[in-house]
Amino acid sequence: QFYGNPYVGDYIPVGRATKSANFDITTNFNQLINYSLDLDSRNSFDILLGHESYGIKNNDFNAAKTGYIVLDNPVLDNYTTIVSANSQIDRYKTEGYFSR
Repeated sequence: QFYGNPYVGDYIPVGRATKSANFDITTNFNQLINYSLDLDSRNSFDILLGHESYGIKNNDFNAAKTGYIVLDNPVLDNYTTIVSANSQIDRYKTEGYFSR
C-alpha cells in the first residue's frame, strides 16, 4: 500500500493511493507403492513405483487512483480517477513418475 498526500511531493494537488496484493497456492502430492515378493530362498523381487504432482497458482493485483475525496483515507474507493489497474494469474503444473 502506498499513499501520496496532496500537499507535499509529486502528488500535489490530487494525492494518490496504490494497492498491491499477491496470493500463492502451492500443492505437492506424492504417491509411493512398495511391493516385495519372495519366490523361494534364493529369488525375490522388490518393486517401488512412484508418482509426484506439483502445481502452483499465483494471483497478482495492482491498482492506483488519484483525486482524493476525504483526506487521510488511503482506500481506493476514496479516489476518483483510475491511474492503473491490472491483475495476472499464472499457473504451473508438472508430474513425474519413477520406478525401481
